[in-house]
Amino acid sequence: MSRSPSSEASFLTDVSARIGELVALCCPAVDSPGLVVGLSGGPDSVALLLAAHAWAGRTDSSLAAAHFNHGLRPGEAEQDAAFCRDLCRTLDVRLFEGGEDPRPLARTRGQGIEDAARHLRRRFFRGILAGNKDLHCIATGHHRDDQVETVLMRLFRGTGPEGLRGILPVSGAFIHPLLPVKRTEIIGFLEDCGQAWRTDPTNLDGDNTRARIRRELLPLV
Repeated sequence: MSRSPSSEASFLTDVSARIGELVALCCPAVDSPGLVVGLSGGPDSVALLLAAHAWAGRTDSSLAAAHFNHGLRPGEAEQDAAFCRDLCRTLDVRLFEGGEDPRPLARTRGQGIEDAARHLRRRFFRGILAGNKDLHCIATGHHRDDQVETVLMRLFRGTGPEGLRGILPVSGAFIHPLLPVKRTEIIGFLEDCGQAWRTDPTNLDGDNTRARIRRELLPLV
């Protein structure tokens, strides 16, 4: 059953207001900060882009999206990129595209593919800011469920009070407006407004640590 019609507007209002608050905290010295939304095509980033689009329209701020292809799912990854292009074309939002296989970096650094992929994405995002004077910060679609998984991962690896704070709303040039929002709320919003999204099966079925926590540990907890 879909939610009430007001729920869709409430989601956009609440998240776009949160974006405005975090952008101001992230860039206090900039009169009209511009925002880049990390866009994978998944439900979290798609919902975030829609809210950022509402924020940009209300504030007349610069907005762009950035899609990074890790090349780990041949065929599906290209479809993800095509979906992001179509969505940005519909919204009239600039889209920056990049890509690099994280496996060589993971081998060189002796780290997991997920960590190497994150490093490459963040480097790509920072490069966009460096090359575009009207863009000042980056928003990613981490939400409340991601926060739970992050804290558990850090707890198991060993961390102190700082690490147990989890994902911060503002971290350097990165902001995370969806941290107060549950994944079910994000899905409900997209269903209510009839917005499609892409699904990455490795987010649940993969053998990386986060996927295993999501699939095996959290149902037990």
